Amino acid sequence: MADGINWGDVPSWFSALVTLAALVFAVVAVVVSRRTFRLESERDRRNAEARTRRQAASVSAWWARDGDRHSGHSWAVHLRNASDTPVYKAALTILGLGQHAKLQATVIELSVVPPTQAPTIHPIGITGARADDDHDADGHPLSEYRVSLRFTDATGVRWMRDQYGVLSELEPNLLIWTSPEGAAVVKPFTAEFLATYGVTAKFDPARIEGELRSHFMDAESAPDILIGPHDWVGTLASRQLVEPMTLSGERASAFAQEHLNACSFEGALYAVPSSLDTVALIRNADLAPDPPESIEQLLAVAQELRRQNEVTELMTVPVGLLGNAFHMWPLFTSAGGWLFERKPDGSWDPARQGISSPESIAAFDKVRMLGQLGVMRPEINRVRSIEMFCKRQTPFILAASGAVVPARASGLNFAVSRVPPFQDGSPAIPFLAVNGFYVASRGRNKAVASDLVPDYLTRSDVTEYFGRLAHVVPLRVPGECDPAIADFHALCMDAVPMPSFPQIGDVLGLIGSAQVALVTGGDTATVVRDLGDRVRALF
Repeated sequence: MADGINWGDVPSWFSALVTLAALVFAVVAVVVSRRTFRLESERDRRNAEARTRRQAASVSAWWARDGDRHSGHSWAVHLRNASDTPVYKAALTILGLGQHAKLQATVIELSVVPPTQAPTIHPIGITGARADDDHDADGHPLSEYRVSLRFTDATGVRWMRDQYGVLSELEPNLLIWTSPEGAAVVKPFTAEFLATYGVTAKFDPARIEGELRSHFMDAESAPDILIGPHDWVGTLASRQLVEPMTLSGERASAFAQEHLNACSFEGALYAVPSSLDTVALIRNADLAPDPPESIEQLLAVAQELRRQNEVTELMTVPVGLLGNAFHMWPLFTSAGGWLFERKPDGSWDPARQGISSPESIAAFDKVRMLGQLGVMRPEINRVRSIEMFCKRQTPFILAASGAVVPARASGLNFAVSRVPPFQDGSPAIPFLAVNGFYVASRGRNKAVASDLVPDYLTRSDVTEYFGRLAHVVPLRVPGECDPAIADFHALCMDAVPMPSFPQIGDVLGLIGSAQVALVTGGDTATVVRDLGDRVRALF
């Protein structure tokens, strides 16, 4: 021992070195084991992916002669699953040509595609004047048609083979932009999106409806699905911001043709209808047990109630700082106003405008009068109007179906009826809005959105679920429905679908601005003349 330090004996040093070596060996073994596990796991993952892709690569579809001239169809879809296991939920879209390609698209849906050595043939009946003709009815060569295919493999992965044969796995994420009401409609289905399609849905419900469209058009990034009313169709489709979609015959038959027409632009469908809406008169049934027969009678009842200090307002009609043509419209039409004439098929004719006609000037004068009475004020928007009604400050409001849930929650005894006409006027005809699901063209995952929207969201059980929601006017009324929503549905049947050509957003914005100018005291003739000039300039 030197300097009082005991360095131990040789056996102790040897034991310590052995222990240290064992520890180092154990650490090295753990590191090697982990690395081996990662390598094997990565190898297994790659093998699984390879097996999955091999099955997907074995599924194909193409357009060719059907080989049987006696079938009555010279061309058909050929589909083959050359793998060892079935694939599921196959959807084949046959695409036409030229300017009519969107109109000619046809969809074939198959729940299961079993393995086959030879392709199965699916004729769709596109022929010309003769069964052996090689052109469609518009003269396009049938040989140039194409087929795209979507399917789910045996492991649950969703794939798409486009019309050029390129195979790609569909991304499992969706971003949906909608109003808070729209999010409430779709959220219950997100678990099934994941189970059925392997898709996780996220929502951005922070914007109100009017802001939603403008933000969608201006934003650099875009959602995969947009939920909104049908009057957006022309604007969004003409700017190529939304994708056309095709429903199979069975899917399309679940919808009224007028609702599909409302969601179409230049003959192509751009939104799958989900719900309806319009404007109704909602009254406090304790204060006004019977529906008024005219606006004049309504105002007389309300003035008496205000005289008795039962209410502080006669009636509220949402205006807001930018105006609100949708809620104003039944009053405007009853007073004789009109926007465009209708064609024999019921569609709007923007070439024949009446917004500054003598009849419309007289109607806008009545709008101005309602502003003088305080019925229409810019400081009262949709939300404020509903709040005032629920707080029993007014006996009457003009509102869409979004007022039903808060009115129920307030405990108010209320009733829904059609907007009454002016005493010397025409029937008050409101606009009809058909809400629907749009597929955004700039969405990162528009391929899976194009798969899910026309397939899943058109299912009968999904549309029936929409019909049972207390805050949505269904396309069809189910057996059980909130009575107020059933009343709204009946009123929707008599409403006129809003125009949906590209300029309509600007037109309605100009009308709203004119409304604000009038209810704040603007001169009717001057305001309407300026409005007419601006609307004509849009066309």
